[in-house]
Amino acid sequence: MLKIVAAFALSLTASVAFASDAATRAKDALELFYIANKAYSPVACRTAEQNDHDFILCNQPLMDRGVGALWATTDDAKLIPVNGKARSQFKRFGPAINGVDGKAVDVVTWQEVFPGQNPDIASALTLFQ
Repeated sequence: MLKIVAAFALSLTASVAFASDAATRAKDALELFYIANKAYSPVACRTAEQNDHDFILCNQPLMDRGVGALWATTDDAKLIPVNGKARSQFKRFGPAINGVDGKAVDVVTWQEVFPGQNPDIASALTLFQ
């Protein structure tokens, strides 16, 4: 239990300041999702905004040589897995992500929320470098 609390405390320090309330709620839900499924230990999820889209990048700080799982969130805190890592992790550990309040957070596709648009994954990832 102490390990989980320490990982959660570490992850709380990784947020970019001024994230929207929806992005913060979604980020917190993702951190719990990754902790509960032992996907990243410890986990760090950071938020950034680009072109009115809130993005969340989750990975294992200092140890993850890969990109990490890139998510986006809507104004009502629905989660959108953006890159292949986020989609495969959700498929592997899903089918639900619960928020801090214990309620399920909706996970939708990019096309459901932004029809006719494609996410600029490379550009979004540069926000976290």
